[in-house]
Amino acid sequence: MFRIFLCGLLIAGTALAQSFDRAKLDQYFQLLEANNKGMGQVSFMVSGQEVYQNAFGFANVQTNQKANTQTKYRIGSISKSFTATLIMQLVEAGKLSLEDPLAKYFPEIPNAGEIRIKDLLQHSSGIYNITDDPELRTWIYSAQSREQMINRIAAGTPQFDAGAQVSYSNSNYILLSFILEDAYGMNYGAVLEKQIIIPLGLTETRFGGSIQADNNEALPYYYEDEAWQQISPHTHLNAPMGAGGIVSTAKDVSRFYAQLFSGALVSENTLKMMIQTREDVGLGIMGFPFEGIQTYGHSGSIDGFQSLVAHFPDQKITISAVSNYMYTNLTQVMIGAAKIFFGMEYELPEFESKRGSETSQLYAGAYSSSDFPLPITIFWEADQLKAQAEGRTPIALVLIDEHHYLAKDAGLEFMFNVENKTMLLKEGRREFRFNLNE
Repeated sequence: MFRIFLCGLLIAGTALAQSFDRAKLDQYFQLLEANNKGMGQVSFMVSGQEVYQNAFGFANVQTNQKANTQTKYRIGSISKSFTATLIMQLVEAGKLSLEDPLAKYFPEIPNAGEIRIKDLLQHSSGIYNITDDPELRTWIYSAQSREQMINRIAAGTPQFDAGAQVSYSNSNYILLSFILEDAYGMNYGAVLEKQIIIPLGLTETRFGGSIQADNNEALPYYYEDEAWQQISPHTHLNAPMGAGGIVSTAKDVSRFYAQLFSGALVSENTLKMMIQTREDVGLGIMGFPFEGIQTYGHSGSIDGFQSLVAHFPDQKITISAVSNYMYTNLTQVMIGAAKIFFGMEYELPEFESKRGSETSQLYAGAYSSSDFPLPITIFWEADQLKAQAEGRTPIALVLIDEHHYLAKDAGLEFMFNVENKTMLLKEGRREFRFNLNE
């Protein structure tokens, strides 16, 4: 049965360019915009040709500038797919090897003799993740030199021995960016432009720099107290480098992925290496299923911006989204959009206010977790849902969606399952599961 279903999708791939429900997709994004549930841009491509695009919400609330399909966004960790592609081009050219030890380039990094280029690409190096630095917010908003970044990475304690496991670390791609600069004798932005931007005609893509609002670049926001609140300050992009420093549009991101998988940037054999995953992690590309279909892509998050790209190689379909709205669950948004595009059953969401003590009291109580050192109490106080870890100051929670709250200053997400009496706490890529104490 699955084979029949998959074959049907293969046959239908190019037909989707004419047959998908464009009106329902339009209505979907109109609903998100009207209910303050999303701002951003989407692009759908079939065989490298854009068949649907949409822009919704604001690029700049203060000037009342609406987003359009040329508005540019910070794409965060999707930058890693670009960086990995640049590295694999060097491998194809024989200028470096996936088996090269990191010690050849940066011997000062702990375990550099055992860490390979491939380990950096696949997050199996064990190198300390620089964005876990407790002092991050004291330096990330200003320009950082290569020496400063390498010294910080070198000072961190390794998470595990090289190759022992997979654990996401932005440090890997910062180091890969410096390796690229040395190999080409030019800065990362120039390498990106020479090898990818110009050959693919990605006219709305660039590396680094501050947000240029007067050049149709979006500013990031969250929605609170019935108003849009701007997020500031913003990361100086020469700190994350090729780990998260690229600015682009949904269309350019889709085009990059479509061309990567078509053979325009690396050979078929190289691409096969890139999508060979370990714990769903490839070389700059993640693997994940969608309704039984193997899909490849990446997500990103930086300064309140979010991004997501998914490529369906058998169907030659590429879907991407970029957003400047901190609270949008972009993955869920794009699952809905993809289901509509593929003609799968999907009911458009109905939004209504979930605020108020009566609803929030459903979550009240003390929660504990075997994976988290402190119990957390959820309670309602002064017209506000709050969370308090034992011995810590209470933090206010802001509603994102039904049963889904965020502590914006702490960067924590709280998701409640009332029926099972559980709570999921998310901090970046880490998740902790709690049970309600009775």
